[in-house]
Amino acid sequence: MISLGRFLFSIFLCHVATAGRTCPKPDVLPFATVVPLKESYDPGEQIVYSCHAGYVSRGGMRRFTCPLTGLWPINTLRCTPRVCPFAGILENGAVRYTTFEYPNTISFACNTGFYLNGSSSARCTEEGKWNVDPPVCTPVTCPLPSIPKFATLSDYKPFAKNHSLYGNKAVFECLPHYAMFGNDTITCTAHGNWTTLPECR
Repeated sequence: MISLGRFLFSIFLCHVATAGRTCPKPDVLPFATVVPLKESYDPGEQIVYSCHAGYVSRGGMRRFTCPLTGLWPINTLRCTPRVCPFAGILENGAVRYTTFEYPNTISFACNTGFYLNGSSSARCTEEGKWNVDPPVCTPVTCPLPSIPKFATLSDYKPFAKNHSLYGNKAVFECLPHYAMFGNDTITCTAHGNWTTLPECR
């Protein structure tokens, strides 16, 4: 028969053993925060994981309770970055990127003969949206070419509103009794101006 003293002592030891099974500081997960974060937790205390701004939870549990064993359950929670809409195509231009995930930045560039109308870069925000609208590549145009003295246009076809596009050409010829010095053909450049005009003397 167990004496009362030994019985009370066994209860005391059991209480000490149970009370001593605290949970340690929980694992740190990439791009996640634990609340509350402490060095140890008593059985029954709860913690909650939350993903950082710009990240969303993929699978796993977010809330855990410290068990009597003092061992946290295996945490399979993963916080992954938000993904912005596809923006990998720019008509008459190119998009440079690695991924469309937060917080990456993509850049835009136009082909020769086009200029960028809008921002040259865009950043994927915490909300999974681009911080600016995508730009547009607008054709470079040249104004009506000047006509040299004693010359006429022999070949010129403006694109629209008497403007020419990059690469378009204009051809001159001199009036009778005049000689041409220089190239009889000028070209609309990528900078929106014409190459050097010839002279008729």
